[in-house]
Amino acid sequence: MALADVCKITLAPYMRRSMYDLYDDQQGLRASSSNFEDPYNLAPPGPYNLGLIDAQAQQTGIKIDYDPGTTTVGVQYQGGIILAADSRTTNGSYISSQSVKGVIEISDSMLATMAGRAADCTYWLRVLRRECRLQELRYKQTLSVTATSKIIFNICYRHRKRGLDLGVILAGHGGVKDELELYYVDSDGYRQKGKLFSVGSGSEVAYRILDAEYDWEMKDEVVHELVQRAIYSSALQDAISGGSVVVYQVTQLGWKMISETDCADLHEKYQGQMKGEDTDSDPSPPPSPSPPL
Repeated sequence: MALADVCKITLAPYMRRSMYDLYDDQQGLRASSSNFEDPYNLAPPGPYNLGLIDAQAQQTGIKIDYDPGTTTVGVQYQGGIILAADSRTTNGSYISSQSVKGVIEISDSMLATMAGRAADCTYWLRVLRRECRLQELRYKQTLSVTATSKIIFNICYRHRKRGLDLGVILAGHGGVKDELELYYVDSDGYRQKGKLFSVGSGSEVAYRILDAEYDWEMKDEVVHELVQRAIYSSALQDAISGGSVVVYQVTQLGWKMISETDCADLHEKYQGQMKGEDTDSDPSPPPSPSPPL
């Protein structure tokens, strides 16, 4: 019943009327659940609703902060594509969860990372998964990453400037060419194909490491360590990124999870390496004592 109240279904005529009318009730139920048949009918809340909530917050004293935070990374190299993400979600300065799944399985050959509002990302990536599955059932063929990115791009473009907030990295293979592809799509209607992306509040820190050390000919283990260090460095300098770092690899054979490591363990690992480097380095000779006066 709580969900019915939130969705305003309790205000529908068939929920308030004492007399039973099958046809009218069916029509009312269909109107209230039309997004189940066509998920694109569900629009994100408009700016008016957000402004109304902010106005009520001044009276009630309950402030809802919409600033999200996370860090996701996508890297394509000679051995495939690596996706990595942290697991922390925040509501402003409040950490709401440390175990959110930042990498979502779209199909057997495609993955996506999510950054932005968790509700927007979860819902529209679920719609994306539905479209990919229907394509497989109808035509016995998987959607390409290019076609899949166009679907989420059209969704974002349709709902731009209406409160939608998401940034998605898509990675996988499919379609006629069946080649590995990496795309970035965000809620501003921006779509870009590339070999290196980072999305989220800690993306600036991650880009500094990735841009400095990325190389197409890198080995698998080197790329795994690179994306882990990029996410860890973002969590170290960005308070709203953290939790654990999950790493996935996508190849022509499909995708697989490589590792899931807590940021605290990564902190011990990299801080230990830094201390070891300081110990191994040749110490400078001590200054000669000054002559007594």
